[in-house]
Amino acid sequence: MLVGLAAASAAGTAMVLFYLVAYVFGNMGAFLVVEAVARSEGSEHASAFRGLAQRSPLLALAMLLFLLSLGGIPFVAGFWAKLYVFWAAAQQGLYWLVLLGALLTVVALFYYLVVAKRMYIEPPDRPGRVTVAPTLAIAVALCLLGTLLLGVWPKPVVMAALRVAAPLF
Repeated sequence: MLVGLAAASAAGTAMVLFYLVAYVFGNMGAFLVVEAVARSEGSEHASAFRGLAQRSPLLALAMLLFLLSLGGIPFVAGFWAKLYVFWAAAQQGLYWLVLLGALLTVVALFYYLVVAKRMYIEPPDRPGRVTVAPTLAIAVALCLLGTLLLGVWPKPVVMAALRVAAPLF
């Protein structure tokens, strides 16, 4: 996100605004899944995610999509957010910053994939389904909807961000 601010341009500011919207959906969604697992399992520890795909496939899928978005993988909101921020920095000649941001994205993605491995490959510690409160399920679903919609149709939010940022420069 700071990469876009370093660009010091209307496009950079607009892309930071878009990044914030995408990040809110992805980050809030991931934390809501952590909360759902913690309430059901009694633990926020990473081991609570072992075998989540077997015990709660939809919750695991939501978490996977949130993690992929935070990692900047295509077809979820985070991809466009990172791409646009890096593009704005490149337009200002900040190639070293784009490269650094890309490298840090790869490092973060590694850690996100460790969680995905626990959910999809490792066996569950205990049998039974993960129970999720209805209000928590709705909040996760809304965050997932935002993450997916921005991933396939970012233009309305990007255009709104450009309109907001233009008068600042």
